Amino acid sequence: MHTKAWLVPIAIAVGAGLLMTSGPAAEPNARPEPEQRALSIDRYHAFIAQRFAAESRDASWREAAGLEAKLNAILPSGSRLRSLDCRASLCKVETTHPDLERYREFLAAGFSLEAQIWSGAATFPAPALAEPHQPVVATSWLMRGMPPAPPGFEHLAQPRAKVAAVRP
Repeated sequence: MHTKAWLVPIAIAVGAGLLMTSGPAAEPNARPEPEQRALSIDRYHAFIAQRFAAESRDASWREAAGLEAKLNAILPSGSRLRSLDCRASLCKVETTHPDLERYREFLAAGFSLEAQIWSGAATFPAPALAEPHQPVVATSWLMRGMPPAPPGFEHLAQPRAKVAAVRP
């Protein structure tokens, strides 16, 4: 069976900036201090969920208004939109799929480099691994603009200064 390769853009702050440690480079054998440790992807997703819970709805967010129709249009056979809830800066999308292959098709149909139904940042926490051909329940987070930076990492979400080219 030939499977089409797919790529899911996972935008977390400035590229993967939130996954890097902050502060000066450590010596190769030195143990990092707790505040210098990298933010794990699980902690980041927990932060996103907490922020979402604290937000209120924003009826003026136009892109979120048309999202349900876009999501339903890309769902593979047997998959369904379980819930969609958009707040001030985050949308929580819950989908169910007959198996992991249908979930991958869903991501490729709307969140790959070839096909994008969302213009903002997004993150797709890996669903709990199911046995082959077992149902998959997935939660995806779609963001308005740049993703939020968790406490202690705000500096990484600041716009970076442009570097002018220097000609000799």
